Amino acid sequence: MEFIQKQLDLWKKNRLAVFLAIAYVFPSIGITLYNKWLISVHHYKFPVTMIIFSFLFNFILSGTIRLIGSLTASSWIPVHKLQRSQLCTLLPIGVLSGLEIGSSVAALLTLSVSFHTMISSSKPACILLFAVLLKLQPCKLWLVAVISMVVGGVL
Repeated sequence: MEFIQKQLDLWKKNRLAVFLAIAYVFPSIGITLYNKWLISVHHYKFPVTMIIFSFLFNFILSGTIRLIGSLTASSWIPVHKLQRSQLCTLLPIGVLSGLEIGSSVAALLTLSVSFHTMISSSKPACILLFAVLLKLQPCKLWLVAVISMVVGGVL
C-alpha cells in the first residue's frame, strides 16, 4: 500500500511535466505532418510564408494568454520593459530559432517525413558535442549514454 501511495504522490508531483510533454509532442508531430501534407499534396512551395503565419499565430496566442493572465492574476506574470542588454541577448536566440524552423520546413520540400525526423533526432548529439567542445558542459559517461539511446532509438 505504501508503494502505491508513493507512486500516486510521484504522479501528482509530475503531472504538470507529463501534461506539458504531451502538449508539446502532439502539436509538434501534427505541424510536421501538416506541413509535409501541404507541401506534397497541394504543392505549396513557400515555406517561409508558412512560418510567418505560424509565428503570427504564436504571437497573437501568447499575447492573449499574457493579457488574460495579467487581468486575472497579475502577480504571477511580471510585466517589465526589456533592457537593451536583454534585447541583445535574446535577439540571436530568436534569429537562430527562426532560421532553424525555416530550414526545417524548407527541408520538407525535398525530404520524406521519416528522413526529416531522423535528421532532427540527431540534434541532441550535435548539441552535446558542441557543448563539450565549447566547454559549456562537462563530458559525462551517463550523459553520452542517454543521448546515444535517444539518437539510437530513432535511427
